[in-house]
Amino acid sequence: MLSKLPTYIIYQIFALMVILGLSILPSNATFAQGRPTPTDAIKSVVKTVNGTTVECVGGITIDLSQVELANSGEFSTPIKFSDLKPGTIILADGQFLATQSSTTKTFFKASDASVQLPQQIRVAAPIQKIDSTRNTITLFNKEVSIGTETKLFQRKKKKLKPIAFPALSAGQRINVELLLQDDGSLVAQKAVQGLDPGNIDPIIRGFIQEINGGVIRFSGNFTVNIASILQSFPVPIVEGVLAQANIPEMLAITNQEPYLCFGFATTSKELLFFGSVEKVDLAKQTINMFGREIQVTPKTEFSSNLDLSRI
Repeated sequence: MLSKLPTYIIYQIFALMVILGLSILPSNATFAQGRPTPTDAIKSVVKTVNGTTVECVGGITIDLSQVELANSGEFSTPIKFSDLKPGTIILADGQFLATQSSTTKTFFKASDASVQLPQQIRVAAPIQKIDSTRNTITLFNKEVSIGTETKLFQRKKKKLKPIAFPALSAGQRINVELLLQDDGSLVAQKAVQGLDPGNIDPIIRGFIQEINGGVIRFSGNFTVNIASILQSFPVPIVEGVLAQANIPEMLAITNQEPYLCFGFATTSKELLFFGSVEKVDLAKQTINMFGREIQVTPKTEFSSNLDLSRI
């Protein structure tokens, strides 16, 4: 397991936070960074996008018209509304609007929102090959375009120094923020010589697109074999979640797919409500939040500590 990716199953009654698991999947990792504790918050998965309004899993409608979208912390590049796609994980702070909601629908007006886009991928690995004519590099046997808008840097201690494409060479370690295009090609948004500062090993981090036995296919067709750790993995692994695979460096320089993985971590597909409990029914073992009735079961866990940086 990846010790640097913290485990969480966060439930809170005193802070009045309830996680309603649509898939009832606990999660062993998160990729979000710190954020202030909001008055109300909702986390869900986008189903459809209509301008600045998104319909999400669980009957959730989120109005994003008054916010500037932020990346979840994994990527430094700006987010536009046109980047939102089905499958995007969204965490929004704001206000529950009771007058526009019902017992099966929740309308939420966001004052702040961060997202994790399914088309974003992070790869840290040695460069296998360089094509200086086409301005491409190959990582994990996948060709990546280094375009005119790619921000290219060299790490100098704690600072990043801008460099040009000719400074790259085969065998160098590089940490790349990738954007999967509609045609399936991969374009680097930002690339830094050196691996992820928090990882000494090559990594692939992105959304799971397909699971076939012990072989996981990420966005961008990166494939890893986790068969050796699958039986001991503590939670179910499902499609559509954000995950990270650690690959031995000696394997990362080869073109043998799927790449053997020795460390693996995932997020979950839970729906999260954070706000005030409106009603408690001890007889039915339910609580009401945002106008919705939520069942409490013997498997429900409660905690007095809330840290939205681990959602």
